[in-house]
Amino acid sequence: MLNYIKSEFYRIRNSTFFKVLFLIYFVFSILACLFLKFASASSASSDALGKLISYSLLIGNLSYYYSSSLFVVYGVSDDNNKNNNLKNTIALGIPREKILFGKFIVNTIITILMMFFVVIVILITSNILFGFDIKLNITLNDIIYGVFAIIPIVILCVIMITSFLEIFRKEMISLLVFLIIFFFLPVILNIIYNISGKEIFYKISQIFPSQFLVNKLDVENLSIHTVWSEFFVFVKCYLVGIIGSIIFGLLGISIFRKREF
Repeated sequence: MLNYIKSEFYRIRNSTFFKVLFLIYFVFSILACLFLKFASASSASSDALGKLISYSLLIGNLSYYYSSSLFVVYGVSDDNNKNNNLKNTIALGIPREKILFGKFIVNTIITILMMFFVVIVILITSNILFGFDIKLNITLNDIIYGVFAIIPIVILCVIMITSFLEIFRKEMISLLVFLIIFFFLPVILNIIYNISGKEIFYKISQIFPSQFLVNKLDVENLSIHTVWSEFFVFVKCYLVGIIGSIIFGLLGISIFRKREF
């Protein structure tokens, strides 16, 4: 399995797709900060607000991290399918469980690297554009704490998408199922709760990260209220991430064992 992981990293390092992907995230992060800079006036208060919103891209808006997991998994899967890498790897006698587990590891590491890459780019760009002297009620520790809080959720996303690709073998169907489970299902449960008044539906909906990971900007105090600053929510991130990863990981492995190449 270790040799398979090494070969995957070597292939990704030389992949045009991932070079372009990192470039896109790099450019988009800078453009987002530039837009906020030019959209605000040249006053200290507006610069402070622009800096606050740019920081909110890191810990207020989690779509950055969810989308990176999607692109990474699809990039690895598409490259494998084009080059018949999985078929050749299985022919070498490597157990399928180890192959899929290796894919989980590779996809997760690349996604986390992209997360930290985006954090560094936005932090540097934001401070250069808006000024290092503009102080917010957000510290570097708050951002690092937030990134580590959502790492298990991002890992869950990676494992879910990887497993769905093995189950359905179609990118669009896999994406649709992921979106339904991750985003739409908790909304439906909330609607049922509001109609029926049965609290069990609300409690189930709160298991989903899209429901309990909702952060709010506090413009007046130049801060972001992060729910994971509460110890219970921080622990919940890890519990949901670990349990969900085990469930969908085992599901993906059980299907991958039976898959014909």
